[in-house]
Amino acid sequence: MGITLRIDTPKTVTNDYPFKEFLRDFRSVSVPSLEGEGNDGFMRVARYVKDVYPNAGDRIPRATLLALVASYLAQNVEAFDEGSAAVVGPEASLVSEHLIRAIYDAMVPIALGQGTGHLKPREILAKAQAYSSADPRTPEGKMHPRAD
Repeated sequence: MGITLRIDTPKTVTNDYPFKEFLRDFRSVSVPSLEGEGNDGFMRVARYVKDVYPNAGDRIPRATLLALVASYLAQNVEAFDEGSAAVVGPEASLVSEHLIRAIYDAMVPIALGQGTGHLKPREILAKAQAYSSADPRTPEGKMHPRAD
């Protein structure tokens, strides 16, 4: 099961959204809802980026990428409930930074309007596991030290 997306954004947009900044923003918009806040993730993303990024040229591509990653993750989280990539629970799920990075890397070209993407969860999961194996902070990475 996969999802095909086509997002048209201005061609002047560049990938000027490093993963470290993206992860900070993703964590900020991925907190559990407060009672009475509602569960509309897209509105949460819109409010957050409006508060953090006053320039629409910064705000639009960042909001697009945040929404794409969150949506793809929500639609496929059960497929990622394997190994250390994600743990799905009845009320919340835990997702590894490596999985978020793999989805981010796959979504950047789509968010930049550089074609469509048919992202297969198995391929995303394999990439996340490769990131985990290369990360010295993880047990897998300690077994397979980085070569850099």
